[in-house]
Amino acid sequence: MREATERPSEQALRDWLHAFMVDSSGVTDAEIAERLALASDPAAQAARRASSTAPYDALADAARVRAKTLLLWGREDRATPLDYALTLLARLPDVQLHVFQRCGHLVQLEGGATYNRLVVDWIANE
Repeated sequence: MREATERPSEQALRDWLHAFMVDSSGVTDAEIAERLALASDPAAQAARRASSTAPYDALADAARVRAKTLLLWGREDRATPLDYALTLLARLPDVQLHVFQRCGHLVQLEGGATYNRLVVDWIANE
């Protein structure tokens, strides 16, 4: 991940997607080019550096959250395992969890139409 964010290149992004997705074979060259342009932007690089300087653990503040919360998680997430989602599920006061099978960390890419439907329905009903 560090290679893809600190020294973005087409290969580093492909490797990053391969590591974070169960199946990255559907990622197109156009998507890689778009991600490379975004990752190479100096403002994006500065924001990434600023956001990663202080580790944050959401578990410490979870009980204070009052908003309804939707968690969308990949069952095979290697970056943030499902156990973390289950802990959040136990600590957040008003939460729903949807777990995607055969899905890694990037549920917004691998979740397809189900992901989109869940998000649209959540926004429309909350």
